[in-house]
Amino acid sequence: MALPFTLASALFGYGLVMVVFGGYFSLYMGLVTTYFHEQAGTANALIGAIELLLFTLLAVACNAYFISTPSDIAWLILGVAMLLGWAWGTLFIKNSKLDVISNIESKQ
Repeated sequence: MALPFTLASALFGYGLVMVVFGGYFSLYMGLVTTYFHEQAGTANALIGAIELLLFTLLAVACNAYFISTPSDIAWLILGVAMLLGWAWGTLFIKNSKLDVISNIESKQ
């Protein structure tokens, strides 16, 4: 949003998108292995299939209805990054509380 639309800024933006998706991947893998340890492989495969379908539909919808200029892509990425940050923060707080509770229980 702040840079002119050049090849360098497009590649920089694409790199940031990959960071966001990398954060998303590790977030959902952490959730799956934490809550569904015995079925982690099956859950991961199912989530992957659903993810491919939903993100394809989301990309088509975004291209058809929401994205008309390069800055629209930047706003979309910013929104997704903020959502990911909120999810990471929520998960971190929840895991911190679970660690404190398990530490208290193990001492008793």
